[in-house]
Amino acid sequence: QIDTLYWGRWKTKVPVIHDPTHKWYDPSYAPPTYPDYMLGSGYVVGRSVLAYVADRASDLPLYANEDASVGIWIQDQPIHRIRMDQMVLQPWCSQSAIVVNGVEGDDASV
Repeated sequence: QIDTLYWGRWKTKVPVIHDPTHKWYDPSYAPPTYPDYMLGSGYVVGRSVLAYVADRASDLPLYANEDASVGIWIQDQPIHRIRMDQMVLQPWCSQSAIVVNGVEGDDASV
């Protein structure tokens, strides 16, 4: 299961912004909502998930929301999703950002 891991803070039914004046306007993704995806400054993907994306990187379309892009790219893949909504994410991304998952001891196993 660890090779197919997709673990992090979960977003579901996020509306796609089709308003060209909006900061997160996405002209490339037509459906009204994105597929489920992990969000924020930290989430984990397993080796086979990463390999799937890396092997197809030159052919994968780019979308306005980079987190949603990953969810779109792997939505039809056999992945092991672990929802970790208690992750504490800083409101910005930087080299010094810290992500805390709130899981301890035996609860941290996959």
